[in-house]
Amino acid sequence: MRVRLCLGFLFLSIAALPLAAQQTKTFTLDCWGAVEGPDSTPCSVEDSWACGDTLGNPLQSCEFDDPLPKGSRITNIVAKLWVHQCVQEGSTWSASFNGQVISTITESRYTCTCPHEPCLEETHTSIDYPNGFPGYNYGGKNKFDVGLERNGKICIPRVDITVTYLDSMNQATITHTEPVVPRNSGLVNNCVQYRSNLTGVVTNNGQPVAGVNLRFQSDRGTPPDSFTQPSRPTDATGTATGRVATRRQGAAHISAANAEISTPNPAEIAFQEANWEPRFLMTAYVLANEADYHGPTVTNPCGLQGTWHRSFLYGSGVLMQGSGRDLNGNIITIDWAHSGSPLNASNVCFMITDCPHTASGACAQAGTTIAVDRTVVPMGASVNIQNIGGRVAQDTGNRIRGYHIDVFRGFGRAAMQGWGNFRGTVRYLSGGGQCGN
Repeated sequence: MRVRLCLGFLFLSIAALPLAAQQTKTFTLDCWGAVEGPDSTPCSVEDSWACGDTLGNPLQSCEFDDPLPKGSRITNIVAKLWVHQCVQEGSTWSASFNGQVISTITESRYTCTCPHEPCLEETHTSIDYPNGFPGYNYGGKNKFDVGLERNGKICIPRVDITVTYLDSMNQATITHTEPVVPRNSGLVNNCVQYRSNLTGVVTNNGQPVAGVNLRFQSDRGTPPDSFTQPSRPTDATGTATGRVATRRQGAAHISAANAEISTPNPAEIAFQEANWEPRFLMTAYVLANEADYHGPTVTNPCGLQGTWHRSFLYGSGVLMQGSGRDLNGNIITIDWAHSGSPLNASNVCFMITDCPHTASGACAQAGTTIAVDRTVVPMGASVNIQNIGGRVAQDTGNRIRGYHIDVFRGFGRAAMQGWGNFRGTVRYLSGGGQCGN
């Protein structure tokens, strides 16, 4: 009974992993070409060579382009070095690809003569890597190195590399949701945070691969892009999910960070326009219009020459709202430099100004200006408000807190006709801090 259970488990494990054809390829590294070593005896009469020793003279690295078909996965490496060496017994040295050691050899042979090819043959054989040799750069440049760790000198004219590989490696298809500005993410340097959910599907020869610990990466690095990696390996459909967050605007290309997984078409996410995740409360405000005010007047109030309705200046008008438009079309505002504190009707002074200035210094304009909580919406940002259209964050207000926007409608009661408070979606468009850096 125990044997039958084990066999059944083995069958399921094999069935879950699509098999790829195993291949071998041999190629020669001879990039040392015209390099001459310090030893007076050449490694061969035909070739030049490169030398390294344990006295601080490392062997020159050999860089090469990946010669394997697209989608390959290396499972074993054999590096055969033809060498001329003058070493003591017990010389130890290693061979590596991109810093990942293939193997280390301790040599007992000794020679300083090498008149013909081949010289001494030293063979480095890696262990098996069923998920791919770590650190190998598929489709790009790789670097071969030899490091002599003790006792003597080694000179090399060429290296023959034989790789065993699978002709089809796991591939990841990555999709993403449209970026949003998450709830309670706040601002840093007046820049919003973006978040996008990621879904990766790992396949091999078109079949899903379960049990893979998929990891995501960005071509922009971390930071600026940070990841919540999948909490579980890929499921029976080859799927794993995570998310990416950033405050840097621009395009990011997301691929699998696993060396054994290729991403032929990385997901491209445009971090620019995005909806805030929460809906906003939309209210509206106007500035006082003297045409709406009647009753007693006041002549030559503090800071002004002329006559105005008292309630326009001291009632619910300029004193309460900060600015207003008089019957002559002048913009009256509070002269803070000459008013008392705390401000009241007995110590306020007024002045005529060019426009009703907002908290940002811009002139308030109907159809443009909104008041926001500057810890939620970047001051100066352009946004699109559901059922309203494009607006610019130019103003603030004591009662505007959190996900609340106050829309400037103009002057007087008539400007509020047709308005009703509502909750709606707000989309960030641009502006605020220097968020592309």
